[in-house]
Amino acid sequence: MAKSKKGPRILFVTPEISYVSKRLSVDAERLRAKAGGLADVSALLVHGLSSTHQDIHLAVPHYRNLFQDKGSRMHPGKRSR
Repeated sequence: MAKSKKGPRILFVTPEISYVSKRLSVDAERLRAKAGGLADVSALLVHGLSSTHQDIHLAVPHYRNLFQDKGSRMHPGKRSR
């Protein structure tokens, strides 16, 4: 089997991310899920990997669908107390 000249394809799966580079998504400005420090660490790792021009794919949960139940007290973009 011949080796590909392309770099590795990386799937980064995280429950939180505070910043996404526009290189990764056209919706980068809208993609945020942050509850703590993991979001910042994830953002730094993804940014570092993407700056090396690797083939990066990002997967985060679609929280909006999880909390659409009328009884839920959580709202997208707001912190629960």
